Amino acid sequence: ESQFNPHFLFNTLESIRYMIKFEPKAAEKMIVSLARLLRYSIQHERDTVELREELEFVDRYLQIMLYRYGDRLKYKICIEQQDQLVTVPKMILQPLVENSIKYGFQEDNGLEIIIEGELLKDRLEIRIKDNGCGIEEGLLNSLRENLKSRLNRSEHIGLYNVHRRILLVYGVDWGIRLESRQG
Repeated sequence: ESQFNPHFLFNTLESIRYMIKFEPKAAEKMIVSLARLLRYSIQHERDTVELREELEFVDRYLQIMLYRYGDRLKYKICIEQQDQLVTVPKMILQPLVENSIKYGFQEDNGLEIIIEGELLKDRLEIRIKDNGCGIEEGLLNSLRENLKSRLNRSEHIGLYNVHRRILLVYGVDWGIRLESRQG
């Protein structure tokens, strides 16, 4: 939770400052979204939440990103209502979605993020897909190796922290699996 990106906060506040002059209603909505995001991220009484709450948090985050990127950013959340009642560790999706935006965004083509999930027997599988530029093969292999390590040896703190938290809660058979194709 403490890894919430300060650059995101700074950029959002800068956007709000600009919007207050030219789009006061939009600025008001953005302030409300930001306040809800911050409230969710600092609530320490629960380590787990229903997936529904986690998806609401990600939706608010993406709504703020829409103000910044406009129609160059699109997203869909495709998870059945009954599957959203599963309990998950808090703050596991936003860092992954943030990575999609930070590393996958292509100015020319924009970015579309799709969050899918389904309950399969005894496990919940969530897929965060994007049509971004992809991860270079050497970096992809390095990221995969880093996820296996007991210590984070990369700058990808959010990815590693989410993976480790999933392992701690559910055991070594669970976690993040990375797949990518360049282009």
